Amino acid sequence: MTDTGPKEDTTYTTQPKGLSELSLAAFEQGRQLGRDEMAFAKAEMRKAGGHFKVAAFCMAIGLGAAIAALVALSNAVTYALIEAGLEPAWAALSATGVLLVLGGLVGWRAAARLGKGAAVPGKIYTKISADLQSLKEVLK
Repeated sequence: MTDTGPKEDTTYTTQPKGLSELSLAAFEQGRQLGRDEMAFAKAEMRKAGGHFKVAAFCMAIGLGAAIAALVALSNAVTYALIEAGLEPAWAALSATGVLLVLGGLVGWRAAARLGKGAAVPGKIYTKISADLQSLKEVLK
């Protein structure tokens, strides 16, 4: 039977490496660390982008359903106001005004939440900046 596994290097050098070889190795390791950090940062950005795409898709579907529901609600309120004795024009304006105020409040709250979500890319940028700064310190 023959062994096809990896062979261990059993040769040892007794001569220490020179300063230039150690410096070159340290520089190469620093470059590799930088490449690995950038690959990691790109993976983090892709993951955050994927979450954003899913959230945007769900938001679009929800917005379509909300528009359909608001149209039905507007018609129902308008017919109810007409049945209550209001003129059709005033009933339509009243229903539209109430729905505009409601929509404005919901939009204002959504804008406030989106502002909080905008901090995520800033956090990733801060992490990358800190990693690059520590990399610069190592390479000094």
